[in-house]
Amino acid sequence: MSDPLAVCGREFLEQTQVYVSALFDHHHAIAPKPSDGGQSLHRANLEYLLRGSAAHFQAIQRLVCRHDEKGLLSRFDALRDALSLMPRNPYSFQFLSALLYEVYPEDCAALRALCEDRTVVLHISCRSRLWKAKASKASFKQKSADCVHVIVVGVPDRIIPPKRLGFRFRKGQLRLPVPDAYEYLADKVFFAYLILTLVGGSRLIVKIDDDHRLSDPDLFHSYLQSLDDQNVTYAGRFLKAGYYQQEHGWHIDKCSDPGLDQVGYQCPFPTRYADGGFGYVLSAEALKACSAMYIGMRAFFAMRAVQLEDVYTGLATEAWGLQLHDCHDVSPRLNGDFYLIQEAALPGLRREI
Repeated sequence: MSDPLAVCGREFLEQTQVYVSALFDHHHAIAPKPSDGGQSLHRANLEYLLRGSAAHFQAIQRLVCRHDEKGLLSRFDALRDALSLMPRNPYSFQFLSALLYEVYPEDCAALRALCEDRTVVLHISCRSRLWKAKASKASFKQKSADCVHVIVVGVPDRIIPPKRLGFRFRKGQLRLPVPDAYEYLADKVFFAYLILTLVGGSRLIVKIDDDHRLSDPDLFHSYLQSLDDQNVTYAGRFLKAGYYQQEHGWHIDKCSDPGLDQVGYQCPFPTRYADGGFGYVLSAEALKACSAMYIGMRAFFAMRAVQLEDVYTGLATEAWGLQLHDCHDVSPRLNGDFYLIQEAALPGLRREI
């Protein structure tokens, strides 16, 4: 191993070992001890309860001791599986961040310099529609030192999920090793969330599509400021239709794999989520919730099914205990009861039609 990895790898192992040991002690301490000499259910289950954390430490130890920093990042699947055995390890993000800074120092520094403690407007696009994303970015003519822009694209014609943790940041574009195909949209979006969690240091993320345009700068910025002032973690247009109430054909004729046209949605739905077509806002905490889900649930993202990025975001934030703030009351509408196509966006934005 190179010296930089030996330092961060050894530190991560030591931190994890202490954390796992404390977890063992905690469970043994709180296990009830019946006065009649019997055995409590908690104590009887300790052997099984604690297997995951022990296996987590062993898996991390094997990876760190066998591979250098580039080797670890190229074994993203193995890293995700190892971390999934103990998703609440508080040191995992710090370790992954250190690996990225070691392998991609210039890209990390540039992304951090742009995003740190700012609102980042994330324009989700693909290489074939890059011109639309650039037009979306260009619509934000009113410059704000507190609001910056990043265009997210994947790799054309790629048909497999990402196998390495890495990225390039050039000319305002976050280029990720993920498919650009529609069915892998959540892979692209959540990979971007992970990179921004590990490197960006942003205060707010505004996720929008490449057909969104700025229409009312004052309303847009005042809306974001109000969310920040209220410490809102997750905001957008409120949706609550469950799995059995949904129409399951939104993806048909959009996927690179035509076989998916014959398959409905293969994921549970949260009790509430923000409509991805409108765009939504995430705090740093909500971004971390999405990143934790992406790291820990590799098989969920890998299944052969269309990925509903907004539903997945709702699942991640709900599991993290975060509430959704509905933007409906502050979204301008010519007709009070419904949205026109161009109005289907966050306050201050519009859809290009």
